[in-house]
Order: sequence, then C-alpha cells, then structure tokens
Amino acid sequence: MDEEERALIVSEIKTMMRTSPINIDLDRFDIKVKPNSEYKKGTHIGFKFQCKNPDGLTNALLGSQEFNLDSTSTVLGWFMQLATHGVGFRQIGRARSIHIEIDEQDCDIHIDTHGIVAGLGVYYFKGMEGHLNWDLIPSYFPTLHLGRNSFLGLYVGLTDSLDEESVLEGLATHGPVLPKLSKATLDLLSRAEVGVQLYIGEATGLRATVSGLGDEAKIWGSFETRIGRDANLRLSATSNEAKLTLGGSW
Repeated sequence: MDEEERALIVSEIKTMMRTSPINIDLDRFDIKVKPNSEYKKGTHIGFKFQCKNPDGLTNALLGSQEFNLDSTSTVLGWFMQLATHGVGFRQIGRARSIHIEIDEQDCDIHIDTHGIVAGLGVYYFKGMEGHLNWDLIPSYFPTLHLGRNSFLGLYVGLTDSLDEESVLEGLATHGPVLPKLSKATLDLLSRAEVGVQLYIGEATGLRATVSGLGDEAKIWGSFETRIGRDANLRLSATSNEAKLTLGGSW
C-alpha cells in the first residue's frame, strides 16, 4: 500500500465521521494516526490511532444517536465485545457502518461493509452473516487475491433465513442449558452452507457452496449484490431448485 492509498483511507473515514448523520470530528479529540497502520482487509478499510482525549471521544459516541455501545451487560453485547480491544462502538445501520475501538494505548476505527446493529442493543443474525463473510473471514483467513479488488475466500452462511428472536427466546427460557443449545445448534446446521466465494466488490460475490448432509446434501451456485444503500439481491440455484431473494441486508 503506497502513501496515497493510506491517505485516502484516513480521509474517507474522517469524512464519514465528520459529515451527517454522524457529525463527529475526530480531530477535535487530538487523534494521531499511527504510522503505517492504515489497512485494507478483505473489503473493509481502517486505521489505528492514538487519542489524547479518549474520554471526550467516548462521551461523544455515547451521546450520539448513531452509535451503539457493545455493552457486556447483554449476551450479544458481550459476544460482540470479545474481539474488541477496549470499548467498542458500532454505527447503527444495515450497510456500510463505522466500528470504533477505544483504548488508552491503542485505538482502531474501520468501515464494516455490513452493519449488524438495528438499534440500541439490538443485533441481527442476517447482518452478522454478511459481516462474517465480507469483513471477518477475509481478515483472519487466507484468501487468494486475483486482482486489486477481487479475491477468492471461504464462505459460511445460511440457505434459509433464521428467526433469531425465536432462537434467543428459546435460549432464554427456563430449563436445562444443554438441550436448548443442542436445539439451537441443530437449527443452524440444518440451514448452514459452506463453500468458497469470489469477492468482486464491497458487497458482491459469486459462490459455490454445499448445504445438508448425506442424501440431503445440495450443491448451490449463488450470486449476491447490494442494490441501493441497504438492500441485497441474491440468486441461488441447485440442479432442481432456484431462489431469488430481494430484501434488506437483515
């Protein structure tokens, strides 16, 4: 990555923070971008920085209607906080969204291609599926780069939508924990698909996946892309079945 690319990453993120609807100027909090810390992992971009006024930045984010704190007081908040250094804030929204990690020694800010927060303290599995495949897997697993913005990587998803509210309610009901976890796991496995995806854009990919086990196994070919700001178009097909889905990112 050359200096021009690094500067563009910093400029894009600062501009996104400074303009509506966020309206938070990072430079007000005496931030200093760490040398050569700018990155592009998979399809998301970011940089690390030091902040002389972390309390001020934290309070600005807490007072914003655009950000959700990954609070450890909730199960999902605790889960989202696991990979976060310090205190984590995620922008509320379905599509491109800011994720900030504030720590006294080292801070990080990046743009996730798929938002996972619908409202204060409200997370959605569909957003997590997109975030997993477009942001996390390309960041932490090996990928085969085929050009400047194209690469081949692992894909893990669901062939059918999951009623996340019923899953969470089932886990929260009184009773032995193991049977509840077993049922939730079986629900996920029955819908799971695993394979490879050719990433050809921020939210666009071609993939080949397998779902089901044994005689129930199916091989899928799929194409997915984003239409507008937060709607996804997905076409999936097997030898005897085809699905066309048009809807929100979650």
